Amino acid sequence: MRTAILGLVASCLILLVSVPPTYGGANEGGFLLLHTDDSVIYTEDEGSYCDLLAAECPTDPDCEGDDSACIDFLLNGLRSTSHRGPETALIWAIAAFPESSCPEVTAVQFGLTWTPITEDLYFVAWEPCAGFEISSDGWPTQPLAGTALGFGTPVRRHAFPIYWFAAYSYYGPLELSIARPPFGEGVAFADDDFPSQIDLVPPSRWGSVGLNGAVGSNPYSPESPPAGACCLAEGGCEFGVEWTCDGEYQGDGTTCDPNPCVTGACCFDGGADCRVLTEAGCEDEGGYYSGDQAGCDPNPCPAIPGACCDRFNDCVVLTGPECEDVDGRYQGEGTTCDPHPCGPPRGACCLDSDCRLDTEENCERLGHGGEYLGNGVPCEPNPCNPTPTLRKSWGEVKSLYRTP
Repeated sequence: MRTAILGLVASCLILLVSVPPTYGGANEGGFLLLHTDDSVIYTEDEGSYCDLLAAECPTDPDCEGDDSACIDFLLNGLRSTSHRGPETALIWAIAAFPESSCPEVTAVQFGLTWTPITEDLYFVAWEPCAGFEISSDGWPTQPLAGTALGFGTPVRRHAFPIYWFAAYSYYGPLELSIARPPFGEGVAFADDDFPSQIDLVPPSRWGSVGLNGAVGSNPYSPESPPAGACCLAEGGCEFGVEWTCDGEYQGDGTTCDPNPCVTGACCFDGGADCRVLTEAGCEDEGGYYSGDQAGCDPNPCPAIPGACCDRFNDCVVLTGPECEDVDGRYQGEGTTCDPHPCGPPRGACCLDSDCRLDTEENCERLGHGGEYLGNGVPCEPNPCNPTPTLRKSWGEVKSLYRTP
């Protein structure tokens, strides 16, 4: 344990002092990227967010595994722009390396800054994903502050998180970027050699994240895939590549400012239910789109009739609300009673003096054999003959059991 701790300290100190960097080490060609994920909401109860990251490649000590899926995510799916506005966003710093490399990271150092630097960036929480850390004053709440991290054992992955932050920009667009730390030779990785080889990360390989309207960048791929606006069903807009769009992609080069996602009233259940959705979102959910900009208060949905099955399984054509008023089962907008959709007819079925609504076939199967009174015959009032009884006074009943 003592040797491991000394190794961590030594690796970080080598980075912190001005040691001339080497080139061609195991970590040559590395990137430091920033990634955000609006689907992960920061809470104080979660603890560490180091393990809640999709952009992480498996450990590969011999560099013989297939990391193509992980690399593909970094090339195409890493999100460098948050759409949470002034709300808190989760941000990960990610170490990434070319697929052809065989990295072994023992330590890393980097800084942060933001543009415009005169604006305030509010950090709610932060945590390293490493076992040892030495930071400069003001880290990370002051721009151009920095930190150095040491790992207990060399990390042999093509991509892995090194830090997470929860932060927000309240007053407007702000781009958070990797920056040179105020110590050492710059942004750099150290390997497991003794002494460690230091591989610098040039500015062209530093990533950024856009907050509250700003747009970040992912320099991992020199030919980043085209991106555009993605309209979500509820009318929200996300900027990203087409294959990550969980809605209607607006086309390469389109933006979310101004918001291109037009919504309107979407009608369900024969007009009884109304929700504000995009036209594509309404169609995907099986609704009827009543037009752009239409709201749901008051309900603009036309009453579209359809087949309604009553309690006797008779079928009549009603609107959804009308069918609900008679306790019927609405079969859907535009449905008809031909062919009959309601099942076999039902009526009163008598078991002695008990009455229940059922089909004739089911009634005959019940217990000792029920008596079916006919299709559409109700059970209120009870049509079943009660068990006959003798009229006697209470005194007459007692006399039957009186001992002579």
